[in-house]
Amino acid sequence: MIPDICGTFFNEVVYAVEKAAEAYGYRVLLCNSDNNVEKERSAIEELLSYKVGGLVIVPVNFLTDNNLKLINDVWRGGTPVVCVDRELPGFEGDGVYIDNEPGLHEIIDQLVQQGHSRFAVIHEGISLPIEQFRIHSIDTALQNNGLVLRKDFIVDIHQETVSCAVPIHRVLQDPEPPTAVLALSSTATVSAVCAIYSCGRKIPDDVLLVGFDDFHTLDAFGYSVEFSPKPLELGTVAARTLLRRLEHPGEANAAQRIVLRTCMQIKK
Repeated sequence: MIPDICGTFFNEVVYAVEKAAEAYGYRVLLCNSDNNVEKERSAIEELLSYKVGGLVIVPVNFLTDNNLKLINDVWRGGTPVVCVDRELPGFEGDGVYIDNEPGLHEIIDQLVQQGHSRFAVIHEGISLPIEQFRIHSIDTALQNNGLVLRKDFIVDIHQETVSCAVPIHRVLQDPEPPTAVLALSSTATVSAVCAIYSCGRKIPDDVLLVGFDDFHTLDAFGYSVEFSPKPLELGTVAARTLLRRLEHPGEANAAQRIVLRTCMQIKK
């Protein structure tokens, strides 16, 4: 179960899960929640009616609304569950997560060493804890370098109904515009590219763009952001965690919380 079937990051997670499952004779059923709590709940209930062996799920974990009780009930009922990427506080089962903070501090340090001192952040709304955490980590990393993340340089494109480029334009046309922009999703990265060029700026000469969860867009500009762990690794670890439960159902092992440390660098 993934929240965005069109996202490259989640597609690669699914691919890794499927390859690992096939090696053990299992077939994968794919569901897309669209980041909708009700749709996720309905899909989980339908999957359980098929008597699936287990669930690998990137949960909808809004701060004020989620399916924690249902997912815990599934786990307690004997169906193995592995939460991936997004952590549900209070979840009692297995989880495989990414510690974004080390990678964010690494990329900020690298950008500062290259001479950047004005940063902007583009995101799709902070109702998801991972968005809040990434922004907080960026802010902390900048403070560690004696810099400040201007609040008006934190751009939310989620609320825009006309054009995502409008609030990005506002930031880029500031008297002291950012020289580095961090886009926290693939959608934010594409929106930033369009906005930067429509303002007559060039990447990376005028603005260095760093995109998260996007592995191809920046290649056209002569550089890339190397990120580890890759989604294939995340999916593989999640699948193996679930498969251990399925292959050894009698073992009453404690739930595992596996955290993969990040590394981020700009490569030319």
